[in-house]
Amino acid sequence: MNKKNILKKLISTLLAFLLVLGMVPMGSGVAFAEENNENTITVTIHFSSVDGDDLMDPIKITGVAPGTTLNEAIEEAIKAEAIPRTFFVKEGYRSWTSLTPKPLSYYASLPLETWWDEMYADREAADATELYEDKDFYAHMYKYVDTPIFVTVDAPKCGVETTTPAKPNPEGDYDKYDWESQINLPVMTFDDSSKEILDLYSTWARWINEEEFVASESYVPFNGKFVGGEKYYIDITFDPKPGLLFSEKCIHDSEIEVPGDVDFDIVDSFYMPFLAGLTITVPAEHVPGEWEADENDPTKEVKKCTGCGTVMETRNKPVHTVTIHFSSIDGEDLMDPIVIENILDGTTLKDAIEGSGRECYGTLFEKDGYQRYKLYVPEPFSHYLSLGDEWYTQMRAANVGSSTAITEDMELYIPMVKHITVPIEATITAPKCGTETNTEIIGQLDDDRPEYDWDNQTNYPVVTAKENGEYAGGELYANWIMENSASTPYIGKFIGDEYYYVDLWFDSIPGYGFMKGDDVKVNGGEVSDPFVISPSFYEMTVKVQAQHDWGEWTATKEATATEDGEETRICTGCHKEEKRSIPAKNSETKDDDNASDANKNDTNKSNTSIKTSSTAPKTGDENHPWLYAGLILLSLMIIVLYTKFFSRCNSKKDNG
Repeated sequence: MNKKNILKKLISTLLAFLLVLGMVPMGSGVAFAEENNENTITVTIHFSSVDGDDLMDPIKITGVAPGTTLNEAIEEAIKAEAIPRTFFVKEGYRSWTSLTPKPLSYYASLPLETWWDEMYADREAADATELYEDKDFYAHMYKYVDTPIFVTVDAPKCGVETTTPAKPNPEGDYDKYDWESQINLPVMTFDDSSKEILDLYSTWARWINEEEFVASESYVPFNGKFVGGEKYYIDITFDPKPGLLFSEKCIHDSEIEVPGDVDFDIVDSFYMPFLAGLTITVPAEHVPGEWEADENDPTKEVKKCTGCGTVMETRNKPVHTVTIHFSSIDGEDLMDPIVIENILDGTTLKDAIEGSGRECYGTLFEKDGYQRYKLYVPEPFSHYLSLGDEWYTQMRAANVGSSTAITEDMELYIPMVKHITVPIEATITAPKCGTETNTEIIGQLDDDRPEYDWDNQTNYPVVTAKENGEYAGGELYANWIMENSASTPYIGKFIGDEYYYVDLWFDSIPGYGFMKGDDVKVNGGEVSDPFVISPSFYEMTVKVQAQHDWGEWTATKEATATEDGEETRICTGCHKEEKRSIPAKNSETKDDDNASDANKNDTNKSNTSIKTSSTAPKTGDENHPWLYAGLILLSLMIIVLYTKFFSRCNSKKDNG
C-alpha cells in the first residue's frame, strides 16, 4: 500500500470516530431534559416603595412548572390558596397588580416624561414572561395622597382671545385637537404644599366649550374672545409625582379647593389613582383702563374696560394748584410767584396758564434787566447752577413742557438770567485758498438725516472774541456750514474770493444771557440773522470771503531803458495769476529832467512808462540834427586817411 492510500485510510477512520462522538451528547441531552422535567421554579415578589425599600416581607411562589407565565403562576397560587388574594394590600398604600423586573425607585429616578412609558412596557413584558429559572419581581407600592391640593386659577381677561388648532391627521374624535398648542391657556398657581405632591410637568389646564361639555361631555375647545362677566369652562388635570396616588378622600370628599378673588364653581370631577381632574367655571374679568374724561360731563372722568369699553367707575375730576416762581441765580424770587388754582386734572400746563389770563411764554414773566429761560423746572435756578458743567443739560432734562398734563399740585420755577449789556465783538480769520474742511458722518438722526461729527470738523473757522466781564469765561463755537443750512456742514476746498458761511455760537457764563437785538460786530465777515436760541446761546451766520494764498512776485519780462517790464505771482491754492508792470530803467531820469523844466506840460509828470518808436539811443539835444551829421562825416574822413597812411608804412617795410 502506498503512502497516499495509507493517509486516506487514516482520515476516513478519524471522521468515523468523530461522528460517533458527536452522536453521544445528542442522545444524552434529551435524556437530561426528561430527567429534569419534574424540577420546579420559585418566584419571589418584593413590595417596592418609591425610595427602594421593601414595605412588606417578600412572598415566594414555589413549585412553578418551567414555561409557565408570571400571570399564570400568580393565578394558580391564589386558586390553590398558596398566597392570599389580598396579599398586595398595605394600609396607606396601593399596589399595581402587574409586576416589573425592577424596583419602583428605578423608574422614579427616570426623567418625568419617560418614566411611565418605560415602566408600563416592562410590566406588559413581565406579565407574559415564561419562567425557566428562579426570578425576582417587584410589586410597586404607591403611597396615597390625602392632602388637599390648593391651586389658584386666574380669571380670563376681557378682550383676550384663545384658540386651539386642529390636528391634521387625528386618530379619533378625542385626539383631533392640538391641546398643547392652545393659546392663552388658563394660568394656575400652586402653593408650596401642592408643589411637593404634584408633578407640574404633566399638570395642565385647558379651555373647553360649555355647550359641548354639558350636552355630551366631550372635550371640545372654546375658541374666541373672553367677555367680562361671562363664565367660561376650564378642564383641569392633576398628575402626581412617581410613587404617589390620589386617595378617594382627596378627591371625593371635595378636599380640592380653588381659592381666589373670583367666584369659581366646580361642576364636575373625576378620579383615577394616577390622575385627578375637575371642571370649573370662571367668570371673565373686566380690565380697567386709565381714568379719562367723561364725554358727557367735563367735570367728571370714567374708567372703562379696555376689552369691551364698559364703564367700570365714575368720579369727579380732581383739581390742582400750580405755583410758579421767578428764580434768580442766587435762588431768590425776583417777582411775586403766580398761583393758579382749581385746575382740572389732566389740563395741560399751557392751558392752565392761559386759562388764568396769562401768556405761557409772554411778558408777564419778564423783569427789567432780566430775561427768562423758556423752561418750567421743579427746582430753583441755583440748584442747577450748583451742578457744575452739566447744569444746563440737567436743567433742560428736568423741563416740564407746556403740553404736560397736570395730575397733582405743582411747584415750578422759571430760571431768570441777567441781561448782557456789552455788545459782542469777534474777529474771523478768512480761509486760505486751497485748504480743505471736512466733517465726518457718524450716524443717522431720527428723521433719516445724517448725523455729523461737528466737534471734529477739520480746519474749522478761526474766531477770536473780545472778552468782557459779562460773558468772559463762556465758550465760543464755530463751524463751516452750507449756505442757508446751519445743520449741513460745508465739505471741500476753499477758493479765493469766493464766499463761505460760518455758524457762530456764543455761550455765556451761568446767570447771564443774551437778547435778540444785541449789537454784534464780526470783523472779517458779514453777520446775518443773529438770534437767541436760549438766553445762554447766541447764534448767527457769518459770511466770509476766502483769500488767495499768493506766492512771491516773479519777473516774467525784464524792464529796459525805455520799456516797462512785468512780474507775476500765482495763488498756491487755485493757481490764479496776478500781474503788475515794472517801470522802465530810465523812467526815473526822465522824470527828473521833466521836473526841472518848468515849461513842460503837466501831463509828462506821471508818464513814467511812455515808450518811443525810435530804436537808436538818444544823446545830446534833439534840436540840432545837422550837427550830428557833420560829426559823423568828419569821423569817416579821419578813418580813411589813417588807413591809407598805415598801408604805406607797411609797404615800405616790406620793400626794405
